[in-house]
Amino acid sequence: RLIELFTKTSKSFREVCCQLTGYRIDGLQNNQYRLTPNLADNPSQDNLLFRLEEGGELSMLDTPFSNQITDLLELHLRRQNSIPVFLAAVIMDLFSRQTFDTFQESQSETAPSGDPHTAVGASGTIGKDK
Repeated sequence: RLIELFTKTSKSFREVCCQLTGYRIDGLQNNQYRLTPNLADNPSQDNLLFRLEEGGELSMLDTPFSNQITDLLELHLRRQNSIPVFLAAVIMDLFSRQTFDTFQESQSETAPSGDPHTAVGASGTIGKDK
């Protein structure tokens, strides 16, 4: 009964953490943790790997996904030394890409045909280029 309650509580906690942070966090062997962004294009490969060292600090290990986001890694981990800011930046980057792709698709579906000089202004209104 106690194990069942713990399993239910830990599952609920993992789901809430995932919703709050945008990452699914899996504990692996050797004090390693795999973080998979909810917005990952390929969840089985797009993940980050961290190891909890003996002194309590976290170190990030190389993954194919981390090698694709080297500018974020350089700025937020190496220069600013902040794992939380780095993780937030990764989520923002993935969100921006998906939002931009969705926006581009919706614009191409609803774009007026005909005049090639028609443009969408910052206010979202459609007008002639000047």
